[in-house]
Amino acid sequence: MKPIFTNWHFINKRAVTLITGLLLLLISTDVRSQAIPPDPTSNSPQCIGTGVTMNFTGTVPAGETWYWQTSATGTSTADSISSYVVTVSGTYYLRSRDNNTLTWSAGAGSVTVMFTPDVSPPVFTSGPMINPLGELIWLLILQRHPIPPQ
Repeated sequence: MKPIFTNWHFINKRAVTLITGLLLLLISTDVRSQAIPPDPTSNSPQCIGTGVTMNFTGTVPAGETWYWQTSATGTSTADSISSYVVTVSGTYYLRSRDNNTLTWSAGAGSVTVMFTPDVSPPVFTSGPMINPLGELIWLLILQRHPIPPQ
């Protein structure tokens, strides 16, 4: 009698090859890298107390969303609007996230914003102005040409 599973080794080898191929396909799809967003623009610097507006330009690729971050490796999904206003100096980042795999871009676009200190106009106090040089000139004139007593 001949064994039933004479080709068992062949079948196992094909199954392992097929499973390995599928795993590699899944891994390579999962690690797919999104395009790194370009550096945003801003209207920095601005005076303290006002906001700096940052904008990203360009087209977000289909299936991706760009998010504003406070670190180059941030993963916040709070802000994805194209114009973003900040009131604190620092470097802000723009990262891409794949909407299907939820993976993040390897890099990020960045922009640094600054605020200038409040420079108030000088305050002058009113009152009589004393000109020491002018008084000295009058004294010299009076010494040369004294006013006669009356």
